[in-house]
Amino acid sequence: MLGFFPHMYKDELLYSALARFHQRSGSSSYKDTIMNLYENRTTSAITDFPSSLDLLGKKINQEPNTIIYEHTLFPYYEPYISENLAEKIVEQMTYGDANSISLALGLAASKIKGPDHFRFCLRCYLEELDLYGEAYWHRVHQLPGVYVCPRHKEWLWISNVPFRNKTNKHRFFPLQQSCIDSGQEMNSIPEEFYQNLVSIAEQSYDLLNSEFALLGLKNINQFYHAKLYEKHYITPSKRIRIQELLPDFLRYFPKGFLEFLNSDFGYTDEDTWFHKVVRKPKVACHPLRHLLLLLFLGQRIEDQISSNHHEVDFFGRASWPCLNKAATHYKEFIITDCIVTRDYKTGKPVGTFTCKDCGFSYSRTGPDASEKDKYRIGRIKNFGPVWQNKLNELNTSGMYSIRGMSSMLGVDSKTTKKYLTNDVKELSSSSNKDEQNILKEKRNVFVELRKRYPNYNRSELRKSSPKLYNWLYKNDREWFTSNLPHVKRGQTSRTIVDWEERDDEYSLLIIREAITLSLEIPLVRVTKTRIYQRLDVQARFENNLDKLPKCKSILQDVTETVQEFQIRKIRYFGEQFRRKNMDFSISTITRAAGIKKNSNDFVQQVILDEMDMQGDE
Repeated sequence: MLGFFPHMYKDELLYSALARFHQRSGSSSYKDTIMNLYENRTTSAITDFPSSLDLLGKKINQEPNTIIYEHTLFPYYEPYISENLAEKIVEQMTYGDANSISLALGLAASKIKGPDHFRFCLRCYLEELDLYGEAYWHRVHQLPGVYVCPRHKEWLWISNVPFRNKTNKHRFFPLQQSCIDSGQEMNSIPEEFYQNLVSIAEQSYDLLNSEFALLGLKNINQFYHAKLYEKHYITPSKRIRIQELLPDFLRYFPKGFLEFLNSDFGYTDEDTWFHKVVRKPKVACHPLRHLLLLLFLGQRIEDQISSNHHEVDFFGRASWPCLNKAATHYKEFIITDCIVTRDYKTGKPVGTFTCKDCGFSYSRTGPDASEKDKYRIGRIKNFGPVWQNKLNELNTSGMYSIRGMSSMLGVDSKTTKKYLTNDVKELSSSSNKDEQNILKEKRNVFVELRKRYPNYNRSELRKSSPKLYNWLYKNDREWFTSNLPHVKRGQTSRTIVDWEERDDEYSLLIIREAITLSLEIPLVRVTKTRIYQRLDVQARFENNLDKLPKCKSILQDVTETVQEFQIRKIRYFGEQFRRKNMDFSISTITRAAGIKKNSNDFVQQVILDEMDMQGDE
């Protein structure tokens, strides 16, 4: 342990304390100071993420974690990286070499850069001289985006002391009068930026000195979604209205402000840092950009870290009660899945709850306002076999009136009468039980499909499982349509078609395809439909053929009538028989070519011609 080491002040950089130690030690050699602190002469005087803190901590009687969280810039970045990466960086700073930390945090590749020179607040400097007889470099003043002192709300000053890229990597510079004399105030920044920069400075300070354990990238993303929902930027199906959100975000800040902080982007840009922050909970982004989003949302750091749960839950968190009065588990919280759709009239979320044990399914419009809403049914979508069997059992006993059975089963009299009809009684037979099981199984498969692909639209769902999609549409349309994704009714972009160019392009394709078809074995008839299908342009041609005159003319020339195809087949098989020196009769060539006996005279004459050619050879 060193004989002495200066007391480290609140928010002081470790680098600043080491600079004051060197000054007080009276040593003329920075390498001697490095030797005293680290027992080697090669360690650099690092400003932001110092290393070998286990060894240094023992020398100055400080725990490495205390140094990291109270006297380095690491706490500013920790909330917005993964827990695994944070642990590795702390370990590197404690025991290893910190040269790769900036790379690990993505700072080297980021457009947002730290200061080139140390910054200071003039009022902080004067107050510290009065209180302590010396001043020091503050951590918060060196953070990206901090141009105002969070305590005094005054513009910072830039010193001539390099923060990085120092000529002598072992040299320590304390904050002293020479820095003040050569400093320049940062007062050339547009005045309209001031208030937002004050907020960023305050939030940056809170990040550095937060006493709360932040909850990880996923929880931060859920927090944003919850606040975006409050501002109506989240749909009931939990999709972000990005086309409304993005322009509002850009308009929120003064013109040029985002560009000043190297965080600007365009209205039409895709996959920007903003998209990553609101959409990708596993992707880290620079803390300054998180602070910009918090500013837009009207939130503070303490709001973001004060709760363990921020997820957008229109109907509360799982699980939910089964409200089937006929089931023994009535009101028990056994439903684990809630499918949320949007009411197309009101835009409000609609939750559908299905009990896997009894098949009972119900929905209600949300969001839930109180705990009592969990026991509210808006509409029963499917009663299920347990409820139906209970109705049949009560009816068979003869002990209850329609009204009595309705009360016991939680429905009105009309519903009870409806399900006591002959058609419904047939549903309780063994064959219809099988149908109910199939229906239940199909629904469950579709629910799992929706979970697996939450962002798929209707077309994508149909392509991913066409048989299931068509079966449910035909056999369970009401339930199916209510559980499909909401149809987007946006503006359809129309592409102007150059029909003349398309006519030239497709006319060549038609000729090529007609030749290919005419050479195929076994023989196929060259028709418009077959050419359309091969080129995959049937809808385009059938609706727009008049706009394609060349194609229309070529199609008339290259396609075959039934008679022309029959003649081609007769001549083909006649040629094949002659090549193989096979004798053939009229019936032989007719069968081979698939010609009916009652074919027209012209076709019959072609057959006779082929027979004559056999005789000639």
